[in-house]
Amino acid sequence: MSLLQKVKRTAQQASDTAASLYKKNPAVFTVASVFIFFSGIAAIYASVELTSTPEFCSSCHIMEQAHASWTESVHYNVPEGEKRAACRDCHLPPWNRPVELLWSKAYHGIKDVAKNFLEKEEMKYPGYYFNMKSNRVLKNSYKNNFHGGIIVKTNMEVNKECAEMKKNREKCSAI
Repeated sequence: MSLLQKVKRTAQQASDTAASLYKKNPAVFTVASVFIFFSGIAAIYASVELTSTPEFCSSCHIMEQAHASWTESVHYNVPEGEKRAACRDCHLPPWNRPVELLWSKAYHGIKDVAKNFLEKEEMKYPGYYFNMKSNRVLKNSYKNNFHGGIIVKTNMEVNKECAEMKKNREKCSAI
């Protein structure tokens, strides 16, 4: 018997078992199905929330510079009682667009992990990652309607200011 035939037979047996359980007690089967469905949604929600925190994002050494910059910015240093902006507020779609959010998390997570382990060239000098993505990295900040009065410099202004600071051998904190 070939592997394909074995897989088909196992799938048929599983299908028959599920149908048999449903016929014997449809209420229990329905409750169990609903429980499994909502448990799956809760697990997905929890995984997105846990992997979207600044602490998680900065656990990758390539993001240490971005995290340090964030802790010195207006996005971090907010008045008491105000909401502090986190990475996900600008870099991910909001929860009211769940398909786009999940796709973005999966796509960028896989891509960033692969780059982190496979493209070591990127890690040789600070700022490489920021400069390569600087024109597209905050594409969700306007959609999330988060800024509410915070004036954000454009990438061109930041790059110009950083270039001036580097000429004067100062640390660039404009980012």
